[in-house]
Parts: sequence; structure tokens; C-alpha cells
Amino acid sequence: MNMYQEFGRALKETEYTILHGWQSLPDYHKSDLDIAINPRHLKILEKSLLGFESARLVQMLQHESTCFHFILAAKNGKGIKYLQIDAATDYRRNGLIYFSSEELTRARQKWKGFWVSSPEMELAYLLVKKTLKGETPEHQKKRLEYLIGELGEMSSTMISTELFGNEFGPIVISWIYKENWSVLESNVPKLKRALMMETVKKDPLNPFKYWINEANRILRRWLNPTGLFIAVLGPDGVGKSTLIKRLEHELSVAFRRTENFHLRPGVLGKKPEGEPVTDPHGKPTRSYLLSTLKILYYFTDYTLGYLFKIYPKIIRSTMVISDRYCDDLLVDPVRYRYGGSFWFVKLMCYFIPRPRLYLVLDIPADKILKRKQEVGEEELIRQRKAYMDLAVRLPNAFILDSGGTPEKVADDASEIITNYLHNRYMERSGSFFPNNDKMNTLAWLTSVLSANPRGSFFTIKGAGNRDKSLVWETTYEFKYLPVKDGRAYLLPLKRKPAENGLLLYNAQSEKAKAVKALLKKRYIIGLSSLLLNSVSVMTSRSLNIREKSEVLIFEYLKEVMNLGELDFALSLGTPGPHRKPVIQINNGEGIVVGYVKVGWNEVTNSLVRNEADTIKKLSCTSFNSFGMPSVLHAGWWHDRYFTILSSPEGHLLPASKTLNIMYMNVINDLADFNTRSMLVRESDFWAVLLNRVNKVKNGYFRSVLKQKGIPRIEKALNNISLPFHMSHGDFAPWNTYTGNDKIFLYDWEYARPYVPAGYDLFHYIFQTNVFLEKRNSDELYRAVLSDSLNSLTKKYWEKLGVSTDSRNTLFLLYLLDRFSIAASEGAGSFQELNQFSKIIMLLTDI
Repeated sequence: MNMYQEFGRALKETEYTILHGWQSLPDYHKSDLDIAINPRHLKILEKSLLGFESARLVQMLQHESTCFHFILAAKNGKGIKYLQIDAATDYRRNGLIYFSSEELTRARQKWKGFWVSSPEMELAYLLVKKTLKGETPEHQKKRLEYLIGELGEMSSTMISTELFGNEFGPIVISWIYKENWSVLESNVPKLKRALMMETVKKDPLNPFKYWINEANRILRRWLNPTGLFIAVLGPDGVGKSTLIKRLEHELSVAFRRTENFHLRPGVLGKKPEGEPVTDPHGKPTRSYLLSTLKILYYFTDYTLGYLFKIYPKIIRSTMVISDRYCDDLLVDPVRYRYGGSFWFVKLMCYFIPRPRLYLVLDIPADKILKRKQEVGEEELIRQRKAYMDLAVRLPNAFILDSGGTPEKVADDASEIITNYLHNRYMERSGSFFPNNDKMNTLAWLTSVLSANPRGSFFTIKGAGNRDKSLVWETTYEFKYLPVKDGRAYLLPLKRKPAENGLLLYNAQSEKAKAVKALLKKRYIIGLSSLLLNSVSVMTSRSLNIREKSEVLIFEYLKEVMNLGELDFALSLGTPGPHRKPVIQINNGEGIVVGYVKVGWNEVTNSLVRNEADTIKKLSCTSFNSFGMPSVLHAGWWHDRYFTILSSPEGHLLPASKTLNIMYMNVINDLADFNTRSMLVRESDFWAVLLNRVNKVKNGYFRSVLKQKGIPRIEKALNNISLPFHMSHGDFAPWNTYTGNDKIFLYDWEYARPYVPAGYDLFHYIFQTNVFLEKRNSDELYRAVLSDSLNSLTKKYWEKLGVSTDSRNTLFLLYLLDRFSIAASEGAGSFQELNQFSKIIMLLTDI
């Protein structure tokens, strides 16, 4: 199925009309596809485009307040193929509205599975569009001639007269009918005036209707420009110029235009390009004073250049690429004859507006010397390291191995850019087509917790009923507590169960803890209704008692627990492919008696079942360092696997956010449970990892795994056995509490019986440094390697017989596993995946 066939299937949910140029569909289309769409269906269209299997939505250029130009990009083995959809809820241009969506979709016709314009509407649309644009391509001239021939000169004249008035309407059709295009084109200015006068004559308020929404569109475009500013860095000879040319060619469709410059914008004057630099270190260094003045000159040029040259371009959807940038002054000050203070350059770079993406090219020094010999090998080795250090410190920098073919380098770079554009679109989507995140979340929750979604649904109180043919009654009521990262909680109305429900929110930051404490106080004094929305579970009265017990899992849980009346609080989980609800069960006395995890698809069912099986297996052994819940019940409910886990006994406190002896005791106990030595290449862990790597769709991230990480492991561990043992799988502070001098450890969904030693240790250090300390890649790399080898961990490594070199390899194995999971299942953000890739490159000594 090609992209146009997929688009045709995606459009089935929307009310649309293809306005012209559909004759080649579904095989291909020469340019962008113009469609008119019902305004209420724009969100449906966007959802369909985001659901494409063969392409990713990378841009939406809103060229009018009601006109949305969607651009989808697909890799086809020969670069990038694009699908462009120009969707409009009316046709407007130059300050006036010419057709409403009702007019554009009126009398539409079915053609090869697509809805297309009637001949009358197509003729009117083309006459207006080509007049306003002032040009008519040859194929559209032929189409206009065909339409007039099909409709007849009389009908065509009536349509034209309606648009241009009595003076010009008939003569326009005559010019086209007689193929007198030169005369028509010379009269375009008069036709424009006539068209605009007739439009305003019919609707004097038309200009006001046009401009009332236009100001908002212009402001949004200034605040969220659709262009992109990129810097390409690296030593001479790595292929920067070649890459820039290829990117300008490959990505030209994703932007209105592309431009590039060298080093700085040049608003204060720029030297002619002249001959290529053959001796970058040949000229003497400037004095301290002159160097400082030169830096101030550069600072002014960069700042003014961004404000008056670069930013206006990216507002106009331009991809601006800089060959080198101010960061080069930090890497190679001798090249720029700088003899001043290093900290002054660093300060300048901190305040200069920065590119959104950095592409840092790198190959070994000996390969660079085969291309260029401007500087010696020792200097190239120093520069390479400096560029790598810079790349790992910058969160938006990507390292590209430019040792391959120019096509491969450009392919990786274009994949990085299109992925960035897709993620940027997702972040901005709500401002284009407002999302009702609460309703979407509740709709998902209905599908998970209702055996029959027609028989019940979750809704914000007062939002109305789903099916007007049924009578609904409120079954349960909650307060909806959203969290910034997309999670949400449903808290019952009773005070004690509501306070208990806040235990589901294991707050980590001080701000989150303060909010949690405030909410608890609000519940105590009864003011929660002022802070939180009310959510109701509506159940149809038409269902009999037996059916009602099968509709909601809440009713089924009451039967299983057999404790009388129960109250429920819910955690709705972190958005993503592994999202699932956790239900807290409170008895009639307000005491927590259990927690329920509910799977709802193949992946989440597997995770919930794995947790139940793991806890049952571990419950046969007594561990001194940690406690865990017990399985009260596990089984299937309407194709959903669920587990009821016990509530911890005694008073629990949040666990420490830093690695301590209690955590190490847990890791040591898990190692004592079932350690065994084996070759990595013969382990199930390695087989699963390799299979996962092959499923990574992103070519850049897949190449990091296949060309950097995997070969390094295979070379280092060809015939070396390593210790494997039991792993919790998500060992982190937010999955732990402390009590009775022990760690209480829950969320065993990702547990595995045999993973390489150090997995939980690396995971703990990595996760806390990423999410709590917010460290960049370089800081993260150093933190894990240092914190995983100290007095706390020494006993663990010695017991397992792991050397320092092996420890580094084990850390790489951990990274490859987590990276492949996040990249193959879509469970990691774009920035998180880049962080993984850069640390892997550091570990593989790129």
C-alpha cells in the first residue's frame, strides 16, 4: 500500500473533498493534495495522519487561519518521499474569504474510493485560485479547458459571472475556451480586482471575518516558527559542506526554502569566501586586547544576526544551516587567532542564541588525513576529542559517524531532523487543534476497565452522555488529579480513601511533595472541589443486575475480595505503550487492602502477568533486605490479565534518593538468589536484545546499536563468561519505600531471572541522574561509572568476580538493552534516546 492509498483509508472518518488534481490517484500525485474539510473533522484528520504506518507527520504550515499544510515524510531506501496535504476549512487569500467549507464540499462525488469536487465546484475553485496566484501551469490549463467542455459554455459562463461579474465573467470563459491564454494572463490584475469587488459586494463583512482570526495565527507563527536552525560542526575534512548540500536537497520539501552560512550570520560585514583555507593555524595569534574586541564583535554579529536575519527566516519556514558556529571558538581558538581568556569565549557562547540542532561529524584522525592535511594528526586527535566533549554536553547535539558514504551520512542526518520535526509537531499539536487530554484519558480508561464500553463510560461530570438512546446513572464519583508528565489520578470523594489514594502518587521532587501535602490538607478541610474536576462513571440502566456486574471491573473486584462495600482510587499510569491503570482498594473502614494492576493489550497483559509470576517465585525465599507485596489473586477478566497485590504492613516512608547500603543489600540479595555464569552470546538476554535491535525503525538509532554497541560487545566478550542474576528491572526510588529497616520494593513488571550483573545498580544510578538530577550525557556517563565503583559497591563486584574493564562492558550491555527497548517500542523520548546514543558512543571510544 502506497502513501496515497493509506491516506484514502485514513480519510474515511472525515467529511472532505479533494478539490482538484485527483486523476492520478491512488498511484501518485504531482504536488500537494488540496482538500476541503469540515472544521469539526480537523482533529480527526490530524489523528489519522499521526497514525500513518508508512510515514511520519513532520510539519504543519498554517498559511492562512483556516488552511493547514500537512507534510509527511517516509524513508523509501532512496532518500525521503513526501506526502503533502493542504487541508482548508474554507478558501481564503489576500484578505478575503471566497468559499466556505459547505460550498467546497457541496455536490461532491465518489471517485476510486475518494470524495472529489463536482465539475462546477472544481471550475470555480480553479478560476479563483489561478487568478489570485497569477499563473496557471500547463496541466491546469488543460483541466480548465476540459471542465468548460464538459459543463458547456453556458453553465461555465454562469459560474464565471458569479465570480467576476457581468463585465469579465463571460469573457474569461471565452478566453479559456479559445485557448487565448496570453490575453487572459495579461488581464490578471483586472480580474483580481473584479473578483475582490464581487466578493465584498456579496458580503461587506467579509474582510472583517478574514482578519478576526488572522492576528492569532500570525502571533502563533512568531512564537512557534516552523523553520529550523541547524549547526554542522567537526574538524576540516569530515564532510560538512557535502552534508549541508545533501540536506538542502533532501529536506527542501519539508520547508518553504533552505539557506546556509559559514560560521556567523555576517550582518556586520562578511569577508568574501575567497580561496579555501589551507593553513588554518598559520597566522599569528592576536593580542589579548584585540582578541577580546574581536569576540565582542562576534557576539554583536551573532546576536543581531539571529534577531534580524536568522529568526525572521525560520518564521518564514526556512531551514537555516550554519557551517560551524560560535562553539568552534571553544574547540579551535588558534584557527580564529584568539589569544584571550577561554572563560570569556564560554560566557559569550552562553548568551548567544543557539541552533535548535547540532550535527557533529566525526571520523578517526587517520581517515581525515587522507582527505585533508591542513593540520597534523596530533591536533586532529585533540580536536576530535574536543568536539565529542562538546557534543555530549549539548542536549540537542547528535554525533554522526561520517566515515561511511556521503549518502549514508545524509540519510542519518535527515532521519535525525525529521524525527526532531515530528517531536516538535507533537509538542505543539495542542495549540493547532486543542486536545482534550482529560477526555482522551478517560476514554482510554473506559476501554480498559469496562467489559462493555457501550454499557458504561468515564466522563467529566456534566459532560453529557455517550449514547442518547440509553438512560445512564452515576455509579462511582472521583476527583481528577492531573500531573505535569501526563499521569493522572482518580481520588474517591470520601476523605480517608482519598488520603490513601494520594499514596499512589510517589512524589520525588520537593515541589511535587509540597503539592501532595497541600492536596491532603485540602481534603481534610473539604475544599478539594475547588481544585479538582469531578469524574463520574456512568452505567446504563437498561442493563440487568447480572450484566452490570460484568460491565465494570470494580464490581468484579468486589466479588473477588468479598469484603463488603469498597472504595477505589486509581493511578492512570505514565502515557506510553506500557500505560496501565493501578487500582487501590479501600475497605469500609478506610483501610487499604490491596492494589490491582490491569493489563489491556498483549504487552501490558504480559507485564502484569510477569509481575505476578515473579512475586510468587520470590515469595518462596525469605529476604533480609527487602519486602514485597504478595499476590492475593491473579487471573483473566474479559481478555485482560489483572493481579491483586497486598498492601504493605506498617508505616512506610519514602526511600532515599541516593544510593545507600540498604539499596546495595537488595541488589546483593538478588544476586545471591540465583547467580550463574554464562557466555553473553549464548544467553537469552542477548538473543532478545538482538531481535529488539532489528525492530528499531529509526535508522540513526539502529546504526548506533548495530555499528557501535553490538560490535563492541561481540569483540570484548567473544569467549568470556559473565555473571547473570535476578533483576527487579526498574530499580529506582519511585518504586521503593522504607520501613522496619527494610526496603519495600514493588513494580516487578520488568523483572527477569537472568540479566548481566550490575543491571539494577546501573539502572538506579542512571534513572536518578536523568530524572532527579537532570544531568547531561557527559555528566551522566561519569556519574554512573564513578558511583557504580565505590566503597558501597565494592563487595558486590568482588563477590561476582567482576573487574573494572568488565564493569564498563556490563554498563554498555545495560545501555544497549534499555536503548533498544525504548527505541523499538516507542517508550523513550527523542532527547532520551539521543542521550543513550551519546553515552554508548563514549563507551565504545568513538
